Amino acid sequence: MIPSSSKNIGGQRKLAFLLLGLLMALIICVALMAAVPPVSRDALTHHLASPKLYLKHGGIHEIPAFKYSYYPMNLDLLYLLALYFKNDILPKYIHFAFALFTGLILYRYLNQRINRHYALFGVLSFLSIPVIVKLSITVYVDLGLIFFSTAALLFFLKWLDSECDLKQLLIAAVFCGLALGTKYNGLLVLVLLALFTPYAYMRRHSAEKAAGVKALGYTAVFVLTALIVFSPWMIRNYVWTNNPLFPLYDTLFNPDSPYP
Repeated sequence: MIPSSSKNIGGQRKLAFLLLGLLMALIICVALMAAVPPVSRDALTHHLASPKLYLKHGGIHEIPAFKYSYYPMNLDLLYLLALYFKNDILPKYIHFAFALFTGLILYRYLNQRINRHYALFGVLSFLSIPVIVKLSITVYVDLGLIFFSTAALLFFLKWLDSECDLKQLLIAAVFCGLALGTKYNGLLVLVLLALFTPYAYMRRHSAEKAAGVKALGYTAVFVLTALIVFSPWMIRNYVWTNNPLFPLYDTLFNPDSPYP
C-alpha cells in the first residue's frame, strides 16, 4: 500500500509539472507569433517612428507635427536599441518580456501568500488572457505599464505588511514613477495609491500620536518620489510646450493651443 501522503505529494508534483508545461507551451506559442514584422498602426506611426527619428537626428529632439512624440517614452527608448541594429521584430520581444516580468512578480507574491500551484496557475491565467496575448505580439507599451503598476501595488502592500517600512514605500513610488514615464495612464495609479496611502496608514495606526501628520508625510514622500522619477519627461515637455503633461490638459497651460 502506498501511503496517502506519498500519493498527495506525487499528485502535487504532477499538477506542478502540468501547469509548468502549459505555461512553457504558451510562452513558446506567443514567441512564435511575435516572430514577424510589426504591422499595427500605433507601432509603425508612434512607438517605432519616434525612436527611428531620434536615431536619424542623433538624439532626442522635438517633432512638433507629431503629437504622440510628446508622450512619455520609457519603453520606446528601449526599442531604440533594437532599431539601431535595424531590427523591428526585437521590440516585440522586449514588450513581451514585460509580460513575463509581471508573471514573475505575480508568481513570487502568490507563492509566498498561498503556494506554488496557485502561483503557477495565477501566472498562466494572466499570460493567457486574450488581451495580454495580443499585446505580447505587438510593439506597444501597455505591458510595461502593467508591470510597473503591478510592482508598485505589490511593494505598496509590502509596505503595509512591514509596519510601514519607508524603504518599501520608496520602491513602490519608484515603480509608480516608471509607470508614469511609460504611459500617461500611470497617473491613475499615482492618484489611487496616493489616496490609499493615508487611509491605509490611519486604519492601522490611528491610535498613534500625530498619526494624521505621519500619514500625510508618507503620502507626500510617495507622490514626490514618483514625480521625481517621472520628472525628465515633464521637464522635456515643459521646455518644449510650456505644458509638463502635453498634450493632456493643454488648454489649461496654453489657452490658445490648437490641441483639445
